[in-house]
Amino acid sequence: MRYIWIYDGQVAGECAENVALESYPSGFTLVEAPDGMDAILTDLYWDGTNVIEKPSQPSPEHYWNAQSNEWELPIIPTPLAIANWRGLTSQLRGSAAWGHAYLSSEKTLKANSAFTLLLATLTSTHAIEDLVWALARLREAMQAIATGDFTTEELESIGQILDANGFDPEDFQLQPSN
Repeated sequence: MRYIWIYDGQVAGECAENVALESYPSGFTLVEAPDGMDAILTDLYWDGTNVIEKPSQPSPEHYWNAQSNEWELPIIPTPLAIANWRGLTSQLRGSAAWGHAYLSSEKTLKANSAFTLLLATLTSTHAIEDLVWALARLREAMQAIATGDFTTEELESIGQILDANGFDPEDFQLQPSN
């Protein structure tokens, strides 16, 4: 006969013979294992009434949750989007929108100042609020000159580039101007 020690609702050990109640360690209960149960202790669990053999582990990633008495997959947190400034800069500089912005920066001091802040933010300060502000000022300056604001396609491209590099395009007010 096999006896299993239960402590705090968990299988805690075993012994080969029944032990007198007064000999139990404090907080332990001794229960008889079902006939023929020869699984090792780590493959057993206490369901509150009976000692039961755990089902097969579905995969190496699963772990035994002693509270629910079930195999579970660990919860893997979603990685935080990390702003990729180098990727953003590289992709923007290769875009049609960049050429449009650069051409506009040659037309007025206001557009040039906004473009310079945009470039400085992309290459050194890496402050999102400065990037939002510089892009808004650049668009404002572009709307006042013949080159005009970014096209709808350019705005969509900027949004895709921002998103692909861990930025939220919603922060940048990329709606076409009227």
